[in-house]
Amino acid sequence: INAEYNAVDGFLTNTTPIIGGIGTLSFQYARAYSTGAPSFRILVNDVQYGDDIVVQTGSPDNPVLNYSIAINVAEDATLKIDVLNVQNDRITFDNLSWTCYSAPDETITWLESGEWSNGTGPETTDDDIIIEGNLVATSDLLAKNLTVAATGNLIIESGNTVTLAGKITNNASAENFVVESGANLIQNATYTINDNEGDITVQRESQDIVRLDYTMWASPVAGQQLQAFSPMTLPNRIYTYETTTANQGTGGAYTEVTDANSSFENGKGYLFRAPNDWSSDPSLYAGEFIGVPFNGSITSTVYPNGYTSVGNPYASNINPETFISSNGQVQTLYFWNNPERIDNGDGTWGYTGTRYITFSGLGFSDDAYEGNSITVGQGFIVASTGSS
Repeated sequence: INAEYNAVDGFLTNTTPIIGGIGTLSFQYARAYSTGAPSFRILVNDVQYGDDIVVQTGSPDNPVLNYSIAINVAEDATLKIDVLNVQNDRITFDNLSWTCYSAPDETITWLESGEWSNGTGPETTDDDIIIEGNLVATSDLLAKNLTVAATGNLIIESGNTVTLAGKITNNASAENFVVESGANLIQNATYTINDNEGDITVQRESQDIVRLDYTMWASPVAGQQLQAFSPMTLPNRIYTYETTTANQGTGGAYTEVTDANSSFENGKGYLFRAPNDWSSDPSLYAGEFIGVPFNGSITSTVYPNGYTSVGNPYASNINPETFISSNGQVQTLYFWNNPERIDNGDGTWGYTGTRYITFSGLGFSDDAYEGNSITVGQGFIVASTGSS
């Protein structure tokens, strides 16, 4: 390192910034005089690293000592060796070196001009990305940490996937970060911390429903209120499925939620009746979940030798086979299904077939569903032998 000394303030500093990263600063030092107790400290971008170092005497007097300290700094760095009592004591420094073992992750920005700052965009899950302009993800993206700036807007279109190995931060409004129905926002298994920041919007369309039909939902975000998700659904027509000592003999029962103004519990499934003003003509419900995207592992309490409604807590699909193999106490998954309808001719509908499609180690109960996932926003019921 090339350095210069500031005689007025008593510090030694590098003449040009060093490249940041994970590395080691090392040098030799000695007391210049035979008396006094000089001390110094290390500053990186004016932040102290380590403790103050008092230069001790030894035999022979004023020995040359070696010093090294590990430093982790993301940006380019200015180093200072600050002598604390410069007016009375002196220290000599020599052979200053900086060894960088790992360069900082590259940050790639989607600019307001509508292009990537590096010309090509992110290519691996080592690249941090910042969205400053309007970006519509019409193809898959890989990145590490994803930040949407206050000026940014990100839409992940249906059929596309954004895969991250790090944190999600949204500094814009929830409507400026949208995961469309049929899209996936994945934080992979290497990143298990639930520390995302900022609300986003996750859209999910139901199958076609008519008035009085039901759909089982689960929230991929934290903070979504139940009633606000479907304002025209009567509050006494939102249920979870529970097994208790009293009803275990009959296989459990749907239980009305006690407070429709509470929020979705992550990993819990809720059965909603269609909005009370819904048409008798079949049409999909465009659900929107608004909140902070959930990440990490989750443990849900279920009933041993019973049935419990649970749900996909992520903004990405889950493989049902993986779900069962990862939860040995789960035997069968039950997916609510509005089967084929029969028009009764009086403005009401009847149904043919079962209202559940099941999945077990043998696959789906209906071959037409083979290959399907537990989709974003999907609630379902598990038959389990254990309690979590």
